[in-house]
Amino acid sequence: MAEQYEYKRFELDRTKDPYPQDIGARGLRKVVTYHLQPLGNDGWEIMLVGDHGQWVEARKALSGVSAPASWEYAAFIEGLFSQAGDDMYEHLKSRGWIPIKGPWLKYHQLGGRAWKRSDVWKGSDDGDIILHLEELWPDSNFPFIYSGELQPILSQVLKVKWELSERAGHDVGTLAAVKYWLENR
Repeated sequence: MAEQYEYKRFELDRTKDPYPQDIGARGLRKVVTYHLQPLGNDGWEIMLVGDHGQWVEARKALSGVSAPASWEYAAFIEGLFSQAGDDMYEHLKSRGWIPIKGPWLKYHQLGGRAWKRSDVWKGSDDGDIILHLEELWPDSNFPFIYSGELQPILSQVLKVKWELSERAGHDVGTLAAVKYWLENR
């Protein structure tokens, strides 16, 4: 059987991390997008993140092999999973995200996992509850990332999303659920 993929290791120059002033979920997302998205746009599927984001191993389908034309990459902070557990994994998987193997990425005080999804999901709801909360929090002081307050909020937002979606008969999306939760908390 002929080889269907080209494999390559990419060294990432983390000394050029953009946006050093952004230390929350937005900053982690920007760093991952800056380093990984150009590879995804070129059809490289990242299979492994190494040494906390210093390098990645990726594969690219050879000509004539049926595969996604591009990949989208994002990072979700460790707190999403350590505090919300399986519900958060299932939520992100429902948005098309697949976790990439390897250690947590490190960015300032945050750790995050890199995730990927194929081009068929491009432009759809990314499922990032914390990013939406950071953007919409009324007093611009989002206090939960390092505290025990995050888990109940994530659980409440997911519950709201499922209830609103069930009533509507379709997926209402993460942003709508976050807005509803903020307006009715």
